[in-house]
Formats: sequence, C-alpha cells, structure tokens
Amino acid sequence: MGVGTIESHYQLGNDQADIYLPNRRTFIECKGYPKAADPEKPQGRERPESPQAQVERYVRAEIENELRMLPGLSMGMPSAPWLGIVTDGSHWHVYRYPHEPDAQGTWQSSRTFLNEGDALAVFLSETLGAEMVGKEWIPEKPGELFSDLKEDLDELYEHLPRRAEQPTRTKRELWFDMMQTSGMVPRDRAGQKRLFLAHSFLIVIARLVSHTLRGPQREGSWTEALKDGFASWVLDFNRGKAWTRRIWDRVDGYDWRKRRGDVLRDLYHRYVHEKDRKVFGEFYTPDWLAALMVEEVLDDDWVENAAGAVLNHKLEGVGVLDSACGSGTFLYHAARRILASPSVQELRPVEQSNVVTHLVNGMDIHPVAVEIARVNVERALPAEPTEGGSALRVFLGDSLQVNTRGEMLFGHTNDAMILTTPGGDQVLIPMELVQSRSFAENMRRIVNAAAQGKPLPHGISSGRTRDALKACHRKLAEIIEAEGNSVWTWYAVNIAGPYLLAKRKIDRIVGNPPWVRLSDIQVEERKRVMEAFGESLGLQAGGKLAPHLDIASYFVLRTRELYAKDPGQNPAAWLVKKSAIHAGQWALFRTRHAETLAQTVDLQDLNPFRGGDATRCCLLMEHRRLAGTTVNRMEARRTSRRTRRPLPHEALNTARNRFEFVEAPDPLPQAPSDYDTRHIKQGATIVPHALALIKSWKNAPRPGWGHVETDRSRHGEWANIRSQRGQVPTAWMRPMHTSTDLLPYMAQRKPPHAIIPLDQYGELHSDPGKGCLFWRELDEIYDAHKPRGRGTPKTLIKRFDYAGALSAQPLNPQHGHRMVLYPAAADIMRAARAKAGAAVVDASLYWLMVGSNTEACYLA
Repeated sequence: MGVGTIESHYQLGNDQADIYLPNRRTFIECKGYPKAADPEKPQGRERPESPQAQVERYVRAEIENELRMLPGLSMGMPSAPWLGIVTDGSHWHVYRYPHEPDAQGTWQSSRTFLNEGDALAVFLSETLGAEMVGKEWIPEKPGELFSDLKEDLDELYEHLPRRAEQPTRTKRELWFDMMQTSGMVPRDRAGQKRLFLAHSFLIVIARLVSHTLRGPQREGSWTEALKDGFASWVLDFNRGKAWTRRIWDRVDGYDWRKRRGDVLRDLYHRYVHEKDRKVFGEFYTPDWLAALMVEEVLDDDWVENAAGAVLNHKLEGVGVLDSACGSGTFLYHAARRILASPSVQELRPVEQSNVVTHLVNGMDIHPVAVEIARVNVERALPAEPTEGGSALRVFLGDSLQVNTRGEMLFGHTNDAMILTTPGGDQVLIPMELVQSRSFAENMRRIVNAAAQGKPLPHGISSGRTRDALKACHRKLAEIIEAEGNSVWTWYAVNIAGPYLLAKRKIDRIVGNPPWVRLSDIQVEERKRVMEAFGESLGLQAGGKLAPHLDIASYFVLRTRELYAKDPGQNPAAWLVKKSAIHAGQWALFRTRHAETLAQTVDLQDLNPFRGGDATRCCLLMEHRRLAGTTVNRMEARRTSRRTRRPLPHEALNTARNRFEFVEAPDPLPQAPSDYDTRHIKQGATIVPHALALIKSWKNAPRPGWGHVETDRSRHGEWANIRSQRGQVPTAWMRPMHTSTDLLPYMAQRKPPHAIIPLDQYGELHSDPGKGCLFWRELDEIYDAHKPRGRGTPKTLIKRFDYAGALSAQPLNPQHGHRMVLYPAAADIMRAARAKAGAAVVDASLYWLMVGSNTEACYLA
C-alpha cells in the first residue's frame, strides 16, 4: 500500500505495540475477534485497560520520544496528526491525536468488514492518507541496498586514472601500516586489495551517514564528509566523484537515526569477509546484551552524577570507555542510557548531546570499526553537539599502547607527539596543541594551510610554541608535496586520542574485547611483541598452553591499569569466552584478576552469538554484581527449555522475558587424573583443508588410485584457494576423527577423509611427491601461500606432521589394540573408543593408546 516503514512488535518502554507505521504516524493494536467490537470496554479483570486506552498510551509514548529523546527528528517536519487504530480483523476503529505532549484522542471513524478485502484496502488507504511523514527508516539489515555500488567501486579501482595513482597509493600504504599495527593484515596482495576496497567502501558509507544525520545539507556538501582519511581516494578523479554521489543519494534517502540498535554492523558483516572478521576476533555483541551490560555498569546514580559533572565543567576522571569498541554497539547503548536520565532530558537537545559526547569514549585499532562506531554514537544523539563531529571521543588506536612500531601510533616526547608517515618521514606536533580542546579544528587549519602553500594561520598558539608550530607546518607542506593530502588531520587526531584519554581517565568500563589467540596473530613481529607484553603482565604461560592465550585477557587488565581513575573501585563489565573462568590458558589471568573480579555470569544457555566458539561466553563483572544478586557465580538460563533465545537486534525489555539469572552450580572437581597422562597426545593439525580434506572421490583408471576433489577452505589465509582435483593412491585416502564427529562413547561411522601420504610400510611418506604428480601440485600451492615466519613448516607433508603429531599416531590398524579419543577443548564431556590406526586423529582431539578393548571401555 506504499505506507513506508512497517514495524511489528515495536518496543515502547516495557510495552510492545503490535504494528507501528512511522511514516504514517499510526499505531495499530490487534485483538482477537470479537474483542474490538467495543474498543473502549475494559479487556477484563486482569487487564482493566481498554484497547483504545492501550493504543493511546503507545501514541503518547512515541510523541514524547520524538519531542524529548529525539527532538532533531521533528525539525523541518510537518506537525502531522497521529492515528491510533484498534482492530480484531473485522471491526476497525480510528482515533486521531495532535502532535503534542499528553495528546487527547478524538474518535474519527469506525467500520466493520467481513470478507471484504478490497473495501478494507480502500478504507485503510483513505485513513492513512497519501503523504508520508519523514523518510523511510533504514532497514534492519541495510547491506542489500548497496551491493551494486560495491561492485562498481571494485571496477573503479582497477581503472584508476594516472593522476590518481600516487595519492591512492599513499592512502593505501597508510591503511596498510595501520592494519600492520593490528597484527592481522592479510599476507597476500589479493587479500590486501580486497580488504582495502571493502574498508574504503564502508568508510564512505559511514561518513555519508554521519553527514545526513546532521540534517538537510547544501548541494555538493557531501564531498566535505570524505576529505579526511584513506577512503578519500574516491574523490581524486571524476568517475570516483560520480560514484560517491550515487552513494550519497542512496544514503540520504533513508532515516538512519530512528532505527534502534547497531544497524551498521550488518554492512560490516556483509562486505568484510568472514575470515577477515575472524582473525580480528570480531564477535559483535547483540543489542540486548550490550544494553544489559551498560545498564548494570551505568547505574542511575552514576548517570545523574556524571551528567552533573559535565554541566559543571568537571571533566577529569568521569566517563565510560569501551577500549575495543568495534562498531560501537556499547557506545550507542551507553549514549541512550545517559539520554534517558531525567536530569539530562530537561536539557536542550544540543546540551544533551554535549553531555553524551563528553562521557562516552571508544577506541579500536580497526579503522573501519572506528568510523562506524562514531556514526552509531551520532545516531543516538538528539542533535549535533556544539563542537560538531570533533566532539566525538571515538578514536583509532591501540588501547593497549603496544605495537610493532612504537613510534607509529603513540610516539611522543615530553614536548611533542610524533606522527610517522608511510614514506618514513616524521612530523613533531607540539603537545600543547595536542592537549587543547580545539586540537582537531586547529590541526585541520594547519594542514589546509600547508596544502595550499599558505603561512601558518594566526590564533592557534601562544608565543612559546609558535616556532614549533612553524616547523610542524613546514614539514607538513613537504610531506603533502611528496605523499599527498586528505589524510593528515584525521591521522593526527586519531593517534592523539588514546594518549589524551590515558591522561584524563574515566570511571566506568564496558566492552567485548577481541577474541584472538596469540597463535592467530598473522604478523610475526606483532606476535613477538604481544608475547613479550603478555610476559610483562604476568600472563604468558609456557608449554602447550602458550599459543592458546587469548589477548582479551590483556585488554581486561590493561584497560583498567591505563584508563581507570580508581582501578581498585571503578566498576566494569567484560564479555569474554567462557574459558576465562575454567581453562588452563587463563589460569594466570584468574590469579591476577581475583581482587578485581566480583562476579562471573555464564551465558552459554542464551547462545548470544548464535553458534560456533562464541556460543560459550560469559560476563566478568568487576567491582560490581548484577543488580539484585549476592553470589559470585551466576548463570543466565532461559525461563524454560521451550523459550526462544533472544535475537541479536532484540530490545532488552523484550529479551528479559526470555531468561533469568540463577546461582551457578559448583564446578566439577579439579583433582589430578589417576591415569598416567604422559601417554596422552594431541592429534595432528591437518591444514590447510583445501589441500587436505577430500570432498568427493571416485575410482581412477589407474588400479589402486582414486580421483579426488579437495574441500575448499572457509577460514583464514587459505580461504581464497579453490578445490583441487587430481589422482592419489587409494591407500592415502584416510578417515579422520574430529571433535565434531565424536559422540558419547562412539565416533561417527562416516567421518571425513583426508589425503595422508603413506609409504609401502604404512608409515608417513618422507617424499610423497616423488611418485605422485598431484601431491607435487599441492605442495607448490602450499609453498606459494604459506606464512613466512621462521617456524613455518617448509613443505606440506611437514605441515601435516607439525611437531611430529601425525607420525606419532598409529597409521595402520593393529589387531587387539584400541585408542580412547576425547575433545581437546570442550564444555560437554564426551569420549569414545576407536580401533587404533583405522583413522588419523586431528588436533581437535586427544588420543590415548590402550592395550585391550576392556581397558578402553573402562577409560571411556
């Protein structure tokens, strides 16, 4: 019917409206037939409110929301009336409300329809009217709106005009340096290009969303939103500008503010490959869970006191920080929480925004995440703050303040901050300028003057730093001449953020740190630095646990140490893997964290991330317990086994009805095993899957050989390798036990198969390529794509047999012998017996040889 946005089960405080049509300012309350025959009749003893009073309450609540919480939404809009409709499908009653507080409804019309679809459609069309109010809301998953434009961007990059090549190269190198700092940059050039284009695309969208949030703009002003940062390369040539205009037209066609929650993460999930997200440990927190954590940490008293401190210009040591903010889900909900405070609602919209931007702080090492997080904070604001976009305290940087090039993000002396360019040049920016409230604006003035060949602008500094600023200005002019413009203001402001926040301090922390194991860090130098950093924190465990140490533990300890005003008292909430409360690799962390930790909350039953490793997660509550709880160990349970788990975008008030917090049961005893564990071994790491796992096979013309097709890798640096086809000896096609195929007391009958080269004696082949052309081809692919670290196995067979884990296994069936298998890491206990040598064992399992079937049964 062309009514614009349609919201079902729209959340209003603790209530849900059945249907909300925001572009028609209409609520529809649906009742079972014939309960709407008399809309003003109470619904019963348990619910004395009438349907008409119910829909009127929804209308008033949303009018109040627009006038108070989001006054900017009404700017420039006609004061169109609101409609409340009560229906049971047959009876339809319409009430009209003025756009004002405590609106009083007046009856407009009533109709009854029975199997009269056409007449009902005409009635609704006439009732709702033809004119829309405001823009349609951005869809909950907006990624599909831009897919064609992403393809066009890829084509533009492949055909850059000559004059745009050098500026684009500078910006890509800067992007690469920042990604190097994170330790997760793709190794191959194709992966780097793919990620650079995805990041550029997302930043363009994020910047333009930010621009449209500020209200109607003059023609062509959208180019100003992209003048800083590495994504500005799209404006360096005419076709790029035309493409950007198309993006702007699409972005500006929707209302991005009214949709609640973090809708921007859908864009990130759609256009950044899953394997690239996984290496960053990016599991973006569901809205309901982020809102819950924010509510627990930002209590009512804190919000009132913090808002008062801002209004009294006491800005030191107060605020909330997410030190690995990702797309800004926590920042968005923190802003909404602060804006809901009664004392904040009494302020003018601009003052409300000023309070939020002074209190909400975010930081992330990922350039795209930071851009999206800034926009999510803006989406929560009722108006543009006094200082505009520069008021947002969301910065690109390593909140741990440790990186592979110490001078890259946090280099500074007592008198100056050091900015290092991709070309290796350096600029010293006076610390007095960095610490000033107008740093971003003054830095932009200096950069613009240097780019235009103009002298240093007046009114930026005192005489004491004038000479240092002149030197900074001269150096910037040289760098802009050599390496291009459009990036240095953005770069300088971001690298200063973490340093300044560490000096200013905050008193609340909430977040979901990256879930990245040390062994997953791609850049060898970064990995070594992080290992050393872990040792300095007292977290670096030795032996087989070392590679499994999760750097989330670094964030939990380091954030409090660097940024908390009172580390011994300031509350915080962290979302981490459940292994943090029981696994061996977290043992040193638990020892260090014991004095800070007040409560753990097991969330496994709610499955917030909808599967995978992230199913098993928990909350670490620091210096605070969940409201109304008194014990140290809690768990969230669904109210019944049939209750649906909360959905990612669900509002907290809705999700709350689905679970409850209960005391967690005592943990299982941790006494040492009675068995000799020296003979228990972990399986082999048979990777990459694209060169190892068999997707399908059939007999080859050559006797004793099979024609195989490998299974494509889906994760990590091997994801771009396609399935391979070739011939191998049938004796090489071996079943493989994995943890996913292990059931209590038995292994699946049809496990996956892998290519395991065996010689004539049934042992691992020392040179499988000697008689197998297909293996030589696989070996060449491995050599072209393998990591270049010192510890990387040189050949594919050595990769399969890393640390001797494959050759140590029985590879031929042995009569009368059995092995016991059990998962290397799991929360659900299970074990099985298997025939020794009938299949290889992969690294997700441990195995133990036993002498007889009876002994195997007993151990299992």
